[in-house]
Amino acid sequence: MRISELKNELSQAKKQLASYKKREAAQKVEDYIPATFKEVPRKHTYSIGQIMMFISLVLVGISMRGAAKAMEIFFLQFQVNLLIPSWYAGRFWMMRLGLFKLLAPKQIASDWVWIIDHINQIGSEKCLLILGVRLSILGSNLCLKHEDVNQYH
Repeated sequence: MRISELKNELSQAKKQLASYKKREAAQKVEDYIPATFKEVPRKHTYSIGQIMMFISLVLVGISMRGAAKAMEIFFLQFQVNLLIPSWYAGRFWMMRLGLFKLLAPKQIASDWVWIIDHINQIGSEKCLLILGVRLSILGSNLCLKHEDVNQYH
């Protein structure tokens, strides 16, 4: 009877040791996560680092769905224990960024040119895009870059 009790205690001790090792390994991984990935803004689900990572991926040319998938692959590959944002959550972050750029004060100048485009309906949404570009920025180079234009509507 005493031997079976000891075997049972040994089994429980091994389970507890495995649990401690798992927690220690998770803590080591968490120690390598930058502080921005630990800061979650009030009333948000995702950290500042996750939001910035998604926006950065989209701004370099990856689609929103592609950015969400890239973050998923990154987090799973490096065993980072963070929530993976959906492309739809990222869409709201991009809209907030656009609203900020829209409401930001614009430089007063007489050489502004507007580029207006009405994009056809996609699903239930339509888009009227108004961009402003300064002629002094263009110069002789008529090839526009994202940095050259300001959003108006």
